[in-house]
Amino acid sequence: MSHTPVLRAGRDDDAPPVLRAGRDSDASDFIALVDTCWAEYPGCVMDLDGEVPELRALATYYAQQNGALWAAGRAGRVVGMVATKPLADGTWELCKMYAYADQRGTGLAQSLVTAAAVSALPRLSRLAAAPWKSIASQAATGAAILLVAWHEGALIGTAVLETPSTQPHRAALGLLLVAPEARRQGIGRALLRATEAAAKSVGRDLLTATTGRAEDLFLAEAWHRLGTIAGYTSQPDGTRESATFLWKPLT
Repeated sequence: MSHTPVLRAGRDDDAPPVLRAGRDSDASDFIALVDTCWAEYPGCVMDLDGEVPELRALATYYAQQNGALWAAGRAGRVVGMVATKPLADGTWELCKMYAYADQRGTGLAQSLVTAAAVSALPRLSRLAAAPWKSIASQAATGAAILLVAWHEGALIGTAVLETPSTQPHRAALGLLLVAPEARRQGIGRALLRATEAAAKSVGRDLLTATTGRAEDLFLAEAWHRLGTIAGYTSQPDGTRESATFLWKPLT
């Protein structure tokens, strides 16, 4: 059975909005939301079938373009939405981002953008595609910090800093990925340093990480090597790789 990812967004009242994958069955809510937002502009009237007929089956529309659609719900109705799709030059376009007026200023827009950005990330590595739904949830709820590197509109690297609430003194570098064509240009080093700065900014003074092939990078950045476990990481093709465990105090 497949499960729709659920992401909680930032509002602390009785019915916090919930982010989930958008569905074609949300059509009436999407149409009402877009129509209401357009009506905020004097004289702007939505012609559904003439201008935005894709709203009638929006999830299918973006799936056919290898994109993604997210809906933010509250009390049984959609109160915000965002979509993203890849373009021919390798960049991703942010599309149809709407929220009702009473939802603005609540942090919902930031969560919507986070969900859309994470949808573009699996291009960095086919082997890393599986974790991204979980990472989207963690980033939207504040359990992780997502950092990305862009070059001329293209996403070329990312790092995920896990910040467990049960251990407020430390953080873990969950992923550090650089697109193959952008490697050996200092992107990984810049992302690693950015995660350290991000950890400090949220009051963490100890970082941990595991790596299979980037040990030299960590050691060059004053990380300490704890040890290596052979066959620690299982790959999609059934092979196993060693992993080195590292740590670094942030003083």
